[in-house]
Formats: sequence, structure tokens, C-alpha cells
Amino acid sequence: MSATVQVLRAVPELQAALSEYVISCNLASASDFQRFGRSREPNPIARSLRDLYTTMAHSTGGVMPLAFLTVLRAAVPQFAERSRTGNSYAQQGSASTI
Repeated sequence: MSATVQVLRAVPELQAALSEYVISCNLASASDFQRFGRSREPNPIARSLRDLYTTMAHSTGGVMPLAFLTVLRAAVPQFAERSRTGNSYAQQGSASTI
């Protein structure tokens, strides 16, 4: 996941879109989201990723993306799957063995 987050951070269009998206969500009224049966936060992954990049920009050391990972696991349950032993999370994106 670290490599993916780093690569996406280098895409200026994504950085601009995250800023604009989060700003537009903040400007929308709560009734607009309730009218469509959604919470005030239409996409918590976008906000969390933006916050992660902000933290990374203000840090000279490593950053643990725990808040982003928690939001990602809640939004996409596949990332919350446990390994067969149950001691850790399952590896994502690897080839399965038979």
C-alpha cells in the first residue's frame, strides 16, 4: 500500500481533484446529502487520503497511514480480510497458491 500511496501522491491532477472535491463537499448543505439518503460525508476515502497527504507534506519522517487504512477497510471490506491464520490481515493483490 505504501508504494501505491506514494505513486498517487505524485499525480498533480489527483492532488487538485482531492482539494476541489473536499472543498465542494464542505460547501454542500447537509440537507442536500440527506435528500439523497447519504451522510454528510459522501466519500470518506477522498477526505482521508487528502488528510494523509497533508500530514505527509508536513512531516520529515515516516507517516503511519492508520486513519486512511481504517477508512479504506470500512469502505472496502476486502481490505479487512484476515489471513488464514487469523493473526494478521490478508495480503492483497498477490497471486493465490493452490
